[in-house]
Amino acid sequence: MNGCPKSGDTMKKVLIVDDDYLVRMYLRQLIDWEKEGFDIIGDVCNGSEALMLMETQMPQLIITDLSMPVMDGIELIRTIKERQIPVRIVALSCHDEFEYVKEAMKLGADEYVLKNFMDANSLCKLLRSLKDSIEQSKEQQQKQHELQRLAEKGRDTLRQELFERLRQQSFSYEAQLRLIKDHGLTLPFYQCAALLLWTDDPSRLNVVRQVCHQFVRGKKAELIQGKEDTLCILKDLTGIASLADQRRAVRSLTDLLASTLKEYADSRPYMGVSDAVSGDGSLTTALRQADMALAHSFYGDCMCFFTSLPPLGDFLPK
Repeated sequence: MNGCPKSGDTMKKVLIVDDDYLVRMYLRQLIDWEKEGFDIIGDVCNGSEALMLMETQMPQLIITDLSMPVMDGIELIRTIKERQIPVRIVALSCHDEFEYVKEAMKLGADEYVLKNFMDANSLCKLLRSLKDSIEQSKEQQQKQHELQRLAEKGRDTLRQELFERLRQQSFSYEAQLRLIKDHGLTLPFYQCAALLLWTDDPSRLNVVRQVCHQFVRGKKAELIQGKEDTLCILKDLTGIASLADQRRAVRSLTDLLASTLKEYADSRPYMGVSDAVSGDGSLTTALRQADMALAHSFYGDCMCFFTSLPPLGDFLPK
């Protein structure tokens, strides 16, 4: 072992791929991998075995020969890039394999090393550079995740503000369209319906929200988090010609949502569903109808449609 200085504290997983057993053993013994911050999680003799091991071990670095039986290094690199596997790749080659090296670099290998000139010092230098690159990528990824989290938080806050404004004030369709666009909604909602959901089990709220978030995708609908743990789904019905067809679309969406929540969230929240409405103040009307239906769902079968409510006069004192 040589005296390479330690480079960082986080161990990075490395996989060695070469059909020559002596080369694999030479690489294992050439340097103190642990001292350099790397953990060799395995060594295999072809690209096919490497891919199988990668499925469970997820290395951050692969050192691979280019000329191997079964699956060579070129095909391995191509497959890694096609599958978008986040791993650094070092190609090993002999001095007479320059065409292989060019193809490997073209496909996305990060570095290449000539076996004939590989020694402990050059390998240590290469590993430190790669480790720095891996850590920088990890930091950038963490920053991107944080920015995405903040963006989603900001979006949710905007949508909650929109939800409250629409509940309190009716707008002309033109003003409503400007308002929803300003709050990040892209559907027209000229014709629409609203579903309000509420669960009396706070421990299930997050999973209900997650299921609803996935549910609305591709269904011309938007999910909004309201106050007091209320969730709102706004369904765009624009383009559905008849009122009967619009109502069928709302009923179908509601039934599918209820079964999806039961299957994936093990939950049956209270649901209030508006009629299909259109034109000026469409979203405000839909939300107010859904509010009334939700209030009545507490006394019935957990789900209430505005269209099934008695006439308003029946609620007034005689």
